[in-house]
Amino acid sequence: MQTSPYQDITLKLAPMLDALSHPARLQIVLHLAKYKNCPAGSISTRLPLCKSTVSQHMSKLKKAGLITCTPDGVYQNYQLNDKIFALVKNAVLTKVQTDSVKPGNAAYKVTFIELGSVRCIPCQHMQIVMKSIEEKYGDQVNVDFYDVWTPEGRPYGQQYGIQAIPTQVFLDEKGKEFFRHEGYFPEEELVKVLQTKGVK
Repeated sequence: MQTSPYQDITLKLAPMLDALSHPARLQIVLHLAKYKNCPAGSISTRLPLCKSTVSQHMSKLKKAGLITCTPDGVYQNYQLNDKIFALVKNAVLTKVQTDSVKPGNAAYKVTFIELGSVRCIPCQHMQIVMKSIEEKYGDQVNVDFYDVWTPEGRPYGQQYGIQAIPTQVFLDEKGKEFFRHEGYFPEEELVKVLQTKGVK
């Protein structure tokens, strides 16, 4: 039987996602996302859940590592474990991004990722370059654009650790970065980068 490429990630994520699979626990998580350092007793007063139900579900969330608590006198204040939620988000984004390059797109010699914004003047000039690259090398180069000034595109800017826009990131056929550039990248210079990976 063939091994799934998602096996490692799913084994890591399954306990966390299982803990989030109950509507009551999702309500608690959303509540904690809004109210930081929240005493357990106040949750049952703000949500349509009795104290025993809250206690039961908080225990499940804590066991999964999704929430943490800090002592405050005789009380315990609860908050989301931001590191775990960031891990979940990054694991999914990284896997999706990797799969968009390979496997499945083995025909592409290079993936050219443009990280910018449609509201940025140099980025707008790069749109022309991107279109030209797609038209000339579309069978060899996979071109992706992420507007990092939008909620949907911002995670990709964080993922690639960009410091300025536009930023161009180039991945080889195995999904490994081999070159990046900041600012407007003239097409003739960009093509030279593609040619280092056999693009003709």
